[in-house]
Amino acid sequence: MFRINAKRLRFLVALLLAASLFIIPVSAKFTTISVYIRGQELICDPMVRRIDDLTYVPLRAFVQALDEEAQFSWSDETQCAVVSASGVEIKIRQDGSYIVANGRYLYLDGGTVRNEEGSLMLPIRPLAKAFGVTVEWDSERDCVLVTGSVEPITPGWAFYNEESVYWLSHIVYSEAGCEPLEGQIAVAQVVLNRKACSLWPNTIYGVIFDNRAGVQFSPTANGTIYQEPSEESVAAAKMALEGADVVGDCCYFLNPDISSDKWFERNCNYYTTIGSHKFYNGGLW
Repeated sequence: MFRINAKRLRFLVALLLAASLFIIPVSAKFTTISVYIRGQELICDPMVRRIDDLTYVPLRAFVQALDEEAQFSWSDETQCAVVSASGVEIKIRQDGSYIVANGRYLYLDGGTVRNEEGSLMLPIRPLAKAFGVTVEWDSERDCVLVTGSVEPITPGWAFYNEESVYWLSHIVYSEAGCEPLEGQIAVAQVVLNRKACSLWPNTIYGVIFDNRAGVQFSPTANGTIYQEPSEESVAAAKMALEGADVVGDCCYFLNPDISSDKWFERNCNYYTTIGSHKFYNGGLW
């Protein structure tokens, strides 16, 4: 009797293992999609696909469609690729959540650089921004259209205001230096949202040091605002200045573990939690 049960058990396990080979994990689900670059369909392997509402394209195929003489290099040590094409130099780190194009920090809209069988796959819009081409969705044909001539992205040294980067990266580091990158971008975005609102000063420095209704950011009172920011905090500040959007129009954030202030809950609308911070919109906005 024991032998029969054991034999059946082994057969059942083998059957389940075989069946599992045909099960696609939820995280791996995707939809293939067509991309046309200047009227020509991008035929490539891996195929263009839609993952988590982002259109991913193979780096090499996309860039070569814009410039056949594009140059590519890869470092096993740093797990980074460098692309040079049409006056654009792009640095790309495998599994990274942003790319650096001509010194500009472009957020991947919540996506990451994926390595699929040796090919790097990236969301299409940041790549298009690097080359100055336009990306549009054709609802009639259910496809993506890339149009326009290549216009290399303005280099970082000419785009970023040094003072803006300085103060924004300092408040990001002092408020969220231990938070994930998305959380650091979120803090920077809150500052920029306040800057864009008439209820607050119209400069980054003015927003950070605003004390008309009491100290707005505790690092300005305890002095941690002057600590040297990390490279990641500087990158987060630059991505926010590029328009990275992770918290919409939120103008407030709070760490409930270190603050018991209930004003936000009473007067604002909860938006999301990133790391240890809760973000709110509404209120005085």
